[in-house]
Amino acid sequence: LVNIIKDGGPDMVYVRWPHKIFWDWVFKKRKYALVFECNSPVTMFLGKDISKISCVWKAIYKYMDAQICKNADVISAISKEVKDFLISNYPSCSDKKVIINPNGVDCDKFIPEGSDYRKAYKISKDDIVIGFSANFRPWQGIDTLIMAFQSIAQNEYNIKLLIIGTGDEDYLNQLKMLAAKARENDIIFTGSVPFDEMPAYLRTCDILVSPQNPSVGKVFHQSPIKLYEYMAAGRAIIVSNIGQLKEVIKDGYNGLIFECGRSDILAEKIKLLTEDKSLREKIARNARTEAVKYHSWTNHVNRFLEAIDGYNK
Repeated sequence: LVNIIKDGGPDMVYVRWPHKIFWDWVFKKRKYALVFECNSPVTMFLGKDISKISCVWKAIYKYMDAQICKNADVISAISKEVKDFLISNYPSCSDKKVIINPNGVDCDKFIPEGSDYRKAYKISKDDIVIGFSANFRPWQGIDTLIMAFQSIAQNEYNIKLLIIGTGDEDYLNQLKMLAAKARENDIIFTGSVPFDEMPAYLRTCDILVSPQNPSVGKVFHQSPIKLYEYMAAGRAIIVSNIGQLKEVIKDGYNGLIFECGRSDILAEKIKLLTEDKSLREKIARNARTEAVKYHSWTNHVNRFLEAIDGYNK
């Protein structure tokens, strides 16, 4: 890397937050702008599981994060929670140096029109399909979604739940056992799918849900890429009322918001959208418009380029 930088003579180097102690040495005496992308600094969660991290490693992680903050010209933090943590804990961080720069989406790839997988999964054109996509983790709230769906499906015969993705085998089995309480073929697990096919999978759905819980304690610091993919896909969206989800989604305009962890309230929101086609279509249009206007990867890049220009001045 040192040789590549030396030979290439770049104007800027952009690095995802590194957890290696030698980075401080790599960037000494540099002649280029340096941007660090910060998704989740290790030090943000050191106190959450003391038994697994020794005091020595805690000290090392804190040193590394401090040096990264010191070296950066701009830190591109994916959420307000991450920015607030960095400014509160590292003196070299300032409001000017650390910008809030959420993840984004390729709006030319994720589009509302095109092929889908209804035929492949034997889904009728009259079925309302509720969808979810992710790498399965407990904090994704998939169990909340399954329970909400089951409470509706008992009385509604034209809805399906499409769960896109996979995860740890034990956790996946737990979800499938929970889903087994539904009518046969009402809940479909696709398994892992190629990223290039994701737009078509999202187009298979009428309603897309992001039901996350806080991943650590009461903090939800992530910037879920799937939220922006849902929006760009031009589908009605339901999200839980935490973190960046409730900041991006305006209830009743470009999505609906429900109380985190409340399957009964999520069920009400799903039922509302299944019954109100005009509301579904309005939310879908507004979500797509805002994705293109504010949440493309081009928007993302422009934000940190503007921050570098402002910082250098």
